[in-house]
Amino acid sequence: MEDVLPCVLKHMPLPQRLRCALVCRAWAEVAVKVPAVVICGIKSSDHSEQLQHWLGKHGGVVEAMHCSSGTSGATSELQLHVPKFTQLRSLQLYDVKAQLPAQEMSDCATVLPQLQKLGLRFCNLTVQLASQLLSATTLTSLQWERVNLHKRDWTEELQPQEGAAILLQQLQLLPSLASLQLACSDMTAADIAPLSNLHNLQRLTLDSPTKGSPTDVRALLAALQHLTQLQHLELRECQLHRAEALPGPQHEVHQCFSALTASTQLTALVLANRKYNVLPQAAFKHMFPAGRMLEELKALCLDSDRQMSHFCVEAAQVAVIATSCPQLQQLRLVGVTGKGFDTGCLLQLPPGVTRVEGLDWVRPAP
Repeated sequence: MEDVLPCVLKHMPLPQRLRCALVCRAWAEVAVKVPAVVICGIKSSDHSEQLQHWLGKHGGVVEAMHCSSGTSGATSELQLHVPKFTQLRSLQLYDVKAQLPAQEMSDCATVLPQLQKLGLRFCNLTVQLASQLLSATTLTSLQWERVNLHKRDWTEELQPQEGAAILLQQLQLLPSLASLQLACSDMTAADIAPLSNLHNLQRLTLDSPTKGSPTDVRALLAALQHLTQLQHLELRECQLHRAEALPGPQHEVHQCFSALTASTQLTALVLANRKYNVLPQAAFKHMFPAGRMLEELKALCLDSDRQMSHFCVEAAQVAVIATSCPQLQQLRLVGVTGKGFDTGCLLQLPPGVTRVEGLDWVRPAP
């Protein structure tokens, strides 16, 4: 029984496990020692206080925690005893207002020694809590989506640009970071520059990172040039077309778009802009320069609003894709082909491409 009980409790949701702890003292001792996965929707302030009390006592056994606001529609408030989470490997917060407890407000050394995956979506955090979460040097995956940072007393919200600057500076201290999903706004060229130091990054997703000034877009492309280990690159609403407004000869401006395919490890490239032109027309030849082979690329997506896009994929571009991407299997062309586009040229594509999304084209049976 002593060997079986921990195995059973490990797979139980937290509420059921706590009820088992009421059976007897022996069961209670086992219930609080077995590594826990905490998944909860915080429905009220009472629920939040109960969770905080339990985490304060038993946070050391928590391996993963996924918390979100309940169905009431109000953002839930939570105090996280970060130093308690010595076994925490995954933390996911959605629509949560969180801070450090008052007794932990002072700066402390690096905590969360085993944290590998951190996901923060639509959250309001104090700067102190965010700094501690981002101090986990073991982080390999980070999702940061529409996070607002506040001073510790909640009296003042930092401007999006200030929050982005804090985040990007902290990222340079994460040597193991392999996956970054970032959705924020108002990042300047200076904020974007630290991205170039994430040399081990393998997966990068950016959604609306800047206001779209030509200088900011150029800084983004310059940073990508250094990420030669990227396997998945996804840029959404990045307003790449604004780079054309930079001063200087246009052919030199367009050369910066070669950064989009700088990584020879690239397996997926997604460029999507539903509000503006997805790419300048002349950028394509620099994305796929003569002699550059993307041997690993298996998925390519070019997605734009047909009414807004001036970028157009024609037979010549299809031929370049076919030559440069011999292992291509998935191709999505939405809003980037003209009315007279001849789908016959799609037969040039590698045999792994059996259909093209956005064009309703299916490769004929042999």
